[in-house]
Amino acid sequence: ANDSISPIFDKEKEQNRLKEIGMISDIGGQVADIARTQGELNALKVAQDKYGPLQADATEEQRQAYLAKLRETPEYKKEQEKFGTGSDIQRGIQAATAALQGLAGDNIVGALAGASAPELANFIGHNAGINDNDAAKAIAHAILGGVT
Repeated sequence: ANDSISPIFDKEKEQNRLKEIGMISDIGGQVADIARTQGELNALKVAQDKYGPLQADATEEQRQAYLAKLRETPEYKKEQEKFGTGSDIQRGIQAATAALQGLAGDNIVGALAGASAPELANFIGHNAGINDNDAAKAIAHAILGGVT
């Protein structure tokens, strides 16, 4: 065998790269979960500040009912919008995760497409002038998904 011939496909290198991309995805998911949890805590605090604390001797059933009631308040919902699905924070996390995955995979086009997808989806959903047309929204999202 001739040692000067290098393999075209380095299996170990590719496996490590795929593992790295998977780890980036896992970390991105964990960061998104942390943001959602922090949003939940912040939103409950804002609602609790307005409506008062739970009584100290409350049962678990009363505690659950109290939390459910807080989650229905406008204060809770407004605060939760900052951290929940579709929020600026979540879109930023999704974009950063996708960009890092693309870069780790040596795919600059994938990095750019993945990084832009959350904002483009938000634009389609809220600013494209098709709010009353569910079919147009579905088609636009399908095209975006096919492109990215």
